[in-house]
Amino acid sequence: LPEGGRLSAEFITKPQNLEVIEGQKAEFSCSVSKDGVDVQWLRGDTVLEAGDRYDIFSDGKKRVLVIKESVLDDEGRYVVMLGDVKAKAQLKVIGKFLFPLHVYYACYYEPGCVSAIAIIARFSVQLTNDALIPFTEKLKIVIPLKDQTVKEGEELVFNCEVNTEGAKAKWYKNNEPIFDSAKYIMVHKDLLYSLRIRDAHLNDQAVYTVTLTNLRGEHVKSAANLTVLGKCSTLANDPGYQSYPTLDKKEDLRIVEPLQDIETMEKKSVTFWCKVNRLNVKLPWTKNGEEVTFDRRILYKVDRYKHSLIIKDCGFIDEGEYTVTAGQDKSVAELIITEAPADFIEHLQDQTVTEFDDAVFSCQLSKEKAAVKWYRNGREIKEGKKYQFEKDGNLHRLIIKDCRLEDECEYSCGVDDRKSRARLFVEGTFAALIYVPSQVSVLFKKTPGTDVIFSAELNKDKVEVKWLRNNMIIVQGDKHQMMSEGKIHRLQVCEIRPRDQGEYRFIAKDKEARAKLELAGKSFKLIYHTIRWVKCFIHAVFILCKSEAPEIFLDVKLLAGITVKAGTKIELPATVTGKPEPRITWTKAENILRPDKRISIETKPNHSTVIITDSKRSDSGTYIIEAVNTSGRATATVEVNVLDKPGPPAAFDVSEITNVSCLLTWNPPRDDGAH
Repeated sequence: LPEGGRLSAEFITKPQNLEVIEGQKAEFSCSVSKDGVDVQWLRGDTVLEAGDRYDIFSDGKKRVLVIKESVLDDEGRYVVMLGDVKAKAQLKVIGKFLFPLHVYYACYYEPGCVSAIAIIARFSVQLTNDALIPFTEKLKIVIPLKDQTVKEGEELVFNCEVNTEGAKAKWYKNNEPIFDSAKYIMVHKDLLYSLRIRDAHLNDQAVYTVTLTNLRGEHVKSAANLTVLGKCSTLANDPGYQSYPTLDKKEDLRIVEPLQDIETMEKKSVTFWCKVNRLNVKLPWTKNGEEVTFDRRILYKVDRYKHSLIIKDCGFIDEGEYTVTAGQDKSVAELIITEAPADFIEHLQDQTVTEFDDAVFSCQLSKEKAAVKWYRNGREIKEGKKYQFEKDGNLHRLIIKDCRLEDECEYSCGVDDRKSRARLFVEGTFAALIYVPSQVSVLFKKTPGTDVIFSAELNKDKVEVKWLRNNMIIVQGDKHQMMSEGKIHRLQVCEIRPRDQGEYRFIAKDKEARAKLELAGKSFKLIYHTIRWVKCFIHAVFILCKSEAPEIFLDVKLLAGITVKAGTKIELPATVTGKPEPRITWTKAENILRPDKRISIETKPNHSTVIITDSKRSDSGTYIIEAVNTSGRATATVEVNVLDKPGPPAAFDVSEITNVSCLLTWNPPRDDGAH
């Protein structure tokens, strides 16, 4: 731990690389673990300050740098410093044309190129001879590949020539890519592209294709057949023979390249394939001795000599031995499926709650039976009073009860080697209490007046507060001096004068307290016949605002209760008065109402509203609002009735059954839908 035994601040999120168009604003942001810490923004080694070019501000734990109107010179690396820790991000600025290009005359020629000399609007891009635009012929094949017939064991070369340089070549065998190797030697020289095949075998017999692509994206291709003659073939002199020439046409169908065993993970796709000695025949496939049924998931594909069985979205039901039969030949291969690890379908999300409320983290997994573990700052947590675990199918929840400020940290859910992380933010509740003397007498004289001190105490230190007079923010200076010592905050008004009268407010987050400063008398003038002015003063008294017990005022429509149809929105507004500001609580059936997906509670000074969306029968009941402050307590009730379809009849029974009739009996439903 750092000196003093307290954890230092750290980055929660770091700034990300940005790409903006010239003239747009660029905004880098990061989050830190503590509200009260400052960061420093730099570009390279230069410290940035707020001004005409930059905005630098904080919002809670968020720290932001805004570059107002990006220019090309703003491009580069930016750094944010948190103590000795730094985080970096890169800014890229894309230039734009300020005016359209207007070409008034062109052009002179150089070998293979055209250069446009343009008269261009001021501040726009200029074309020079350094940026000549090449204009060449469209890519064409001058000499295509040619069919070849060779004897087994010989070497052969396919050649292809194009009309322009700079194209890239890819070679294919029966539409499957091949690469430079000891077997295949690929050569490119000027306009000529060559494929050399060494030591030809029967299985090299195929269609070979070359595709060529230039920098302009133009494509051309050429293809040719390779025929390999077996050493004992009687058809070696027949140039028109295109099948497996070592076999005569009456030879039985057989498998040339067999199936291979496959091991894969569930949900993946696999392909069994083999090659036979005849073109475009149809082969039967079986699994564990039973014929394979083809559908949208299991496909059979024939491409010349190659036969493929494609199985998509594999499951354990697909495991087994697969057999393909070609005449009297058979090839068998085994498919082994391994279980895929559980993965996250929906990840944890950051949560922000008010102190003493519950927090809920939830995630969804791909498997129902996955065993998950929950972690707090990387350390496993166990279920108990503080932490509750819930599981609903493949949905998992972590409930953190009665959140406190020290619960604010990172929480994660782990399954196998995968983890999902999110952060909990806890907003403290503040009770602002104003302490002032019951009476302050101030005598105004020609000498400087006396001072008055307002004092406020919070239940937490290191809280940002504001002081206001007549709704105007008070600024530190000779007249007003503001001091903070832990939870105690003071405002000293020096040498008070009549203009200092008014309402003073102390604000801490969403809580506030008020006091009023009034003078007990006013200065006045006495007019003498000598036309002299005499200024008189009397004592001034500082009066503390009287406390008031809470009062609750409901809308007239709510007094007799409300009835709505299921699915509609319910709003329960209430006006609440009292000094100091009362604490407001809503309950239903003795349970405190808390916000969730359907229920929200909006509480502002002197006002509170419960909003229920997509109402249900279970929302029917008595809602109670309670307001409490140091001067008393007040409550009000609202009856809510939600209409819906009646439930099913109870104790349904069929009796006295005959060929033509029966007797049906039932009791009224437990829930009549409030009809």
